[in-house]
Amino acid sequence: MLEFMVIGLVIFIALFVAATKKGISSLGVRTKRMLSVAAKGSQESVLKSVIRFAQQSGYKVVALDEKRGHLVLEEPASLFSWGFFFPVFVSAQQDGSSLIEVGIKSKFSQCGPVVSRSHERFVTGLKAALFE
Repeated sequence: MLEFMVIGLVIFIALFVAATKKGISSLGVRTKRMLSVAAKGSQESVLKSVIRFAQQSGYKVVALDEKRGHLVLEEPASLFSWGFFFPVFVSAQQDGSSLIEVGIKSKFSQCGPVVSRSHERFVTGLKAALFE
């Protein structure tokens, strides 16, 4: 019985930490995992497209620096994860296009295939939204 109480307490603490963590701390910070997407258009128009995709897909914009082309998106906790922050960097290229770099950071300590799948799902959805 005591073991279940300890496990429940650990899960409660982890959920509390994940729920209270602020995405602003990830603004402008590159993560170890980064995926890139090339996009047609200016930095400003591509940044707006990324925000539109995020809002339509259930991600929350938690930090934005439109001058530098940086933003942080949030994915809530689920049954298999504590939730994630996605630091996004949009930079203008010399040919008039833009480069989007997307990182991922868990709200609590997490590694493995759940992180990779969430990261790839976000980037694949973004690619599809930009293709339209």
